[in-house]
Amino acid sequence: MKRDPLGKFFLLALIVAVAGLAAVTRAPDAKWVERAAKAAVIGPWIERLADLYRRPAAAAEAPDIGGGAEVIYRIDSRRNELRPTVAVAAGSVPPLGSEPALPLPIPSRPPDPEVLAAARELLAAAKDSQTLGPYTLYTDVRDRGLLIYLSAVAAQLESVYVSRYGLEPLPGAREAVVLFESEASYQQFLAGAPELIQQSAPGLLRSGVVATYSEGRGWSEVAATLIHELTHLVNKRALGPALPPWLDEGLADDLAQSRIEGLRIFPGTLGGSAVRSGSRTEYKGGQAAVIELGRAASAGDLPAIQTLLALDWESFQSVDRRSQRYGQSSFLVRSLLDSPDPGLATAFRGFLRDVSEGQEITGEALLNRLGCSWEALDSQLASFVRRQAVKADLPI
Repeated sequence: MKRDPLGKFFLLALIVAVAGLAAVTRAPDAKWVERAAKAAVIGPWIERLADLYRRPAAAAEAPDIGGGAEVIYRIDSRRNELRPTVAVAAGSVPPLGSEPALPLPIPSRPPDPEVLAAARELLAAAKDSQTLGPYTLYTDVRDRGLLIYLSAVAAQLESVYVSRYGLEPLPGAREAVVLFESEASYQQFLAGAPELIQQSAPGLLRSGVVATYSEGRGWSEVAATLIHELTHLVNKRALGPALPPWLDEGLADDLAQSRIEGLRIFPGTLGGSAVRSGSRTEYKGGQAAVIELGRAASAGDLPAIQTLLALDWESFQSVDRRSQRYGQSSFLVRSLLDSPDPGLATAFRGFLRDVSEGQEITGEALLNRLGCSWEALDSQLASFVRRQAVKADLPI
């Protein structure tokens, strides 16, 4: 067979090009990358690829403080009263300061050794590592059924995230999960996080360590907390670490408030629980959020979305109406993704794609993508919440 010199040349050129691109992704700040980026034809492409893999040093070392909001309502049918009896949330200082740089996705990182050691020291037993989906698990929980359930939830979370938001996170999950059986042990670990404003959250994300507990809680409740905290980790790999609070918490609660059936997460469905005892009913999770938002909307007391989107981390985490801000953020996300108008879902996913590419995150940017007014967005959310309440037969 006669060999083709031109074919061999193109094959060799292709191999060199692929190797070069791979080298750019491994060392985007190398001197040779800087020189190659100045080349006439291929330079702009090399520069763009390098930008995708450059990570601000400050962002990579930023503290990972996360949390969730949990509100419990009890309704007394004899008195027709509905009052929040428990409203807890993890507060935090702004993760990257009050005015961080625009976010870009960052790779996963291993947990801080000191933080992980402090958590493991509080475990009663079984301190050897296990797996929880793609994460490393340390736990003293003896309920094997619960651990299998949580592992199945954690294993599918990333694929659910991709399907729901249309974003592909950077590969690899290197963080650790610490699941305490005892609430007291968890609270002791929580007390060692000086960054927290209020130490009463059911879950915590700190320096690459997700922590929660199982005592006195149902499987779905523990899973919801785990989903919330792990979604924060996926957000960093898909969008970046310097997200505004409404977006970071809104996505986390959107998935956490989903129903889990047959070991599967069903995004867009309404999770949570309603436990009846005599004339009283206790609502938790997504159902409690719908009740709180629905009541506020009916009373004309739901803050404008424009105001919500302008809040910084400190204002968002302030005690007054904190659970409402979490709920409004998550149901804003839901009202766009699950709207009868498919164009809103497409537009919102386009906004998320813009964020992942480092574009400015502002309310105006979202509004431009959606092509509507603030008033229309407020009306859309209020109508969506009322439909959810009617569908789930919830009192608002």
